[in-house]
Amino acid sequence: SSHNSAPDSEVNFGYILAGKSIRTPRFRYTEWLNGKEGRELYDVIADPEELNNLANHKNYKQQMLNLSAQMKE
Repeated sequence: SSHNSAPDSEVNFGYILAGKSIRTPRFRYTEWLNGKEGRELYDVIADPEELNNLANHKNYKQQMLNLSAQMKE
């Protein structure tokens, strides 16, 4: 039946609500479930389409810590 075509819709919707984001002129940083479900960091100037997640690059670790702390203020 047609109403079963998207069985994960409620789960996905809940997951979206568990994310928090902060935006600066250069970066957008997101934590899912306080970072337990992942992190995303995008350089929105170099990567305006947000295709290259920098969260796992050690060069950006301090930037992520700073943004994470700002988000919790």
